[in-house]
Amino acid sequence: MPIAPKFYLFKQKDAHRIRVSISAGKRIREYTDIYVDEKQWDKRKQRCKPLSKKLIDANVKLQEIEDRCLEIERKEDWNSDVLKNCISPKEQTEETFWTIWDKYLEYGKKTKSPETVTKWTVIRNRLIEFEKTRDKPLSFDQFDAVMYDDILFYYNSLEYANNTIGRHIRFIKSFLTWSLDRKFHDQRDYQKWKGFTEEADLTFMEESELMHFKDFPFEKGTPQYNARENHCFRCFTGMRYSDTKDLHPSEINVKEKKITKTIYKTGDRNHVFPLSKYAMEILERNDYKLTVYSSQKENVYLQQAANAAELDRPIKRLIMRGSKRDISVRPLHEVISTHMGKRTFITLSLMRGVPERVILKIVGNKDYKSIEPYIKIVDKHSFEWMEKAWG
Repeated sequence: MPIAPKFYLFKQKDAHRIRVSISAGKRIREYTDIYVDEKQWDKRKQRCKPLSKKLIDANVKLQEIEDRCLEIERKEDWNSDVLKNCISPKEQTEETFWTIWDKYLEYGKKTKSPETVTKWTVIRNRLIEFEKTRDKPLSFDQFDAVMYDDILFYYNSLEYANNTIGRHIRFIKSFLTWSLDRKFHDQRDYQKWKGFTEEADLTFMEESELMHFKDFPFEKGTPQYNARENHCFRCFTGMRYSDTKDLHPSEINVKEKKITKTIYKTGDRNHVFPLSKYAMEILERNDYKLTVYSSQKENVYLQQAANAAELDRPIKRLIMRGSKRDISVRPLHEVISTHMGKRTFITLSLMRGVPERVILKIVGNKDYKSIEPYIKIVDKHSFEWMEKAWG
């Protein structure tokens, strides 16, 4: 049953301010922004005396407050915030596809790494460009089978790699599910979309290349020397670029030969990275502190270092763009990057016989499927092993 509010004057210093009171099992009181002289107030009618336009307008405002209060039917729904909203209703802003997307970005900033949020922003910008090719703004009800085809056609027209398109599709689906769970829409056709993944070429360093690179005589302290040290350290530990970038000497236990830290990408706390003799060698000759640059600079210096060390093995790469096969062959020093460190660690560890579950634990991957592509690489080398072992 609706509860009628009561209005009365409350003296504040030299002025009287109109206050609203609701009795809903407990007394709830809040102030309005209306000030009147005591002589201008009709206590019995709980209204201002209509002596001027200003007082008449004040009465209109009080009536609006009362009307909003009477719209609330259950006394259980009453609290201080509800009464405040009856007095000064918050402006209702229309939620659009993009305002909801921005809410998702804010949610991501609290739960995801900055790199992940940056990727979300890139996808947002790409969808804005896609929206410009359509007759009307994007809305949730449009995300059906036809929209899926339109997005694929658009990305293919830009000659995006299939894996990139699939990654964007998976993200869009995640956003739509997040917003569906929060009742921003009731569209479910998008759940049939396929966020496909094609097996990519995983480039890694062979053991002979890694050892040659580790011992190549760069001048200590140069960017090329530092980039080489960082890269080889990642190859020997399985650490990501992000984890070496913020590596602190306090996280290194020299006596027990291990690093204990929180993995930047996954948030996995107290994760342990064992330190092999090669990793210890790199730490020792750098006084247990790596000099890591921004990812862009690090890749540039790393490629310069690999070029100087003549890492020229031809690397064949196949990228599918729609049905088109894009094949390129480039020397290793042109394609080497910070991502290759962890890949090299996984591949060489498998080749040395380290159990898969142990490798997964070291690198911090929880999904067994993430290591399957590396197992296939190792299987391709099985003939070479048999040749070396048995002739």
